[in-house]
Parts: sequence; C-alpha cells; structure tokens
Amino acid sequence: MYRNGQWLVFGWGPTASDTTVSPGTNYTYTIYAIDWHFNLSAATTVTVTTPPAGAIDPREVGVRPLGSYWGGSGEQIDMRSGNLNYSMPLIKALGRGNWGVGFNLSYNSQNWRQDPGGTWLLGRDVGLGYGWRLQAGSLTPVYDGAASIHHFLFIDPTGAEYRLDQCSSSTAICTSLEGIYLAYNSSNGQLYFPDGSFWVFGSTSAGTEQDAGTMYPTLMEDSNGNQLS
Repeated sequence: MYRNGQWLVFGWGPTASDTTVSPGTNYTYTIYAIDWHFNLSAATTVTVTTPPAGAIDPREVGVRPLGSYWGGSGEQIDMRSGNLNYSMPLIKALGRGNWGVGFNLSYNSQNWRQDPGGTWLLGRDVGLGYGWRLQAGSLTPVYDGAASIHHFLFIDPTGAEYRLDQCSSSTAICTSLEGIYLAYNSSNGQLYFPDGSFWVFGSTSAGTEQDAGTMYPTLMEDSNGNQLS
C-alpha cells in the first residue's frame, strides 16, 4: 500500500490500517495484491478525506429518552433524516425485590454514513438479521492506534449509542459528556449506573464475529447486592 505515492505498509492479510493521518486531510491510497510468486495485480486507488479534529459520528442511532429529534407523538422516526428506529421490549430478567433488567429487540435503518470520503457501510448481522440487536446493553472499545483505546461506545437496549470518552489514565474510569451518567472502570470491567447498580462485562465477541471486540454483561447487581447472571 502506498499513500500519496509514498510506500506505507506491506501486509499478509486483506486489511491494513494507517494511524498516522491528520484530521481534515485528503489522502490517496494505492493498493497492489501480490501472489506467492511476486506477481503484482493492477493498482487499485482509493481517495479518502479524514474527519475534522474533534468530529464524531453524525448518525442518530436508537431512541434516546430526551431526544428531541424523534417524532413528537411517539413515533420512532428521526424527523431530520427520515431514519427509522424500531425497539420492542422482549423479556425482562427479574431478581429479588422486583428489580430487573430488560432486553429489547431493536433495529435502526441508518446502517450507513455518507461523507466526503465516500459511503460507508456500518451495519452488521450479529445473528438476528442485518441491523438487528437483542440485548440489555453492550460496550465496544474504539481504538486510537494499535493498542490504545480512545473511548468506549455504550449501546443501550433501544440501540442508542453513547460515547464514554472522558477517560482518566490514573483511575481507568471513563464517563460521558452526554446525560447518561454512566462510569466504566476498565480495570475491573464494571459499568456503574446512577441507581447504584453495576454490570460486569465478562463476555467479549471473538475476532471472527461480526461484532468483534464488543463486550456484553455476564453479571448484573443492584445496590442491595441482588444479582442476575
């Protein structure tokens, strides 16, 4: 792979990454495939534009409790983009004292993003159909480089996505500027909620799965010590 005419990287697999780009910059990548006899394919050229500094994913995914962009009569349609979100409470795991955690079946139609760099396919089929989820919640680490995590993406039962990007290296705790008041401690894998309950994320999808790296809760505990596993 070459970037702007300069050799960048040689790899054995079908994927490669470039962690040395700058924000708001155009880059042209030239890619060659090579067989075991060192025969080169024709060049494939890809032009991309990196997002500006501080940019976040502009998609509106899922139904947020305080989201004013959804229909005023309760319909699950983004009135700005026409994006459809479907979320249905399916089951609720109950513990003692009637405390419990709900699992929703959700779908969001905005499985793509279009920007100056092109049209990006973001949807996945994790076993329920393209773009569908069934969960109480999940956490996905978003990396900045080969081994450094920039932030965590929390996805609630409706499919709404929240960035936990206020991270402290001294405490290993990440919180959010968005009004969800969650705190994730990466040192013990626990996500804390305002009501005193917490989840332990003990399951991580394997590298060959569509949601590779996504973490799911294996134990949930309320403020009185009642547990669901």
